[in-house]
Amino acid sequence: MPNPGSSAINLALRAKTPCRPEDFASVTLLGWSPIMLLTSATLPAANLNELMAIARAKPGQLPG
Repeated sequence: MPNPGSSAINLALRAKTPCRPEDFASVTLLGWSPIMLLTSATLPAANLNELMAIARAKPGQLPG
């Protein structure tokens, strides 16, 4: 079964596709993967809200 990302890309790149996303139905969740955000230990942010506040206060100054 295709993932949502590849289905969206195929529809954008090809005029005709052999199948459409609506041709599929979810049956079960096969896996789950958390997303991690890592920063430098020297950055004074303990959570995402603090990181966003720093980024907004100093636009363009966070190394990226």
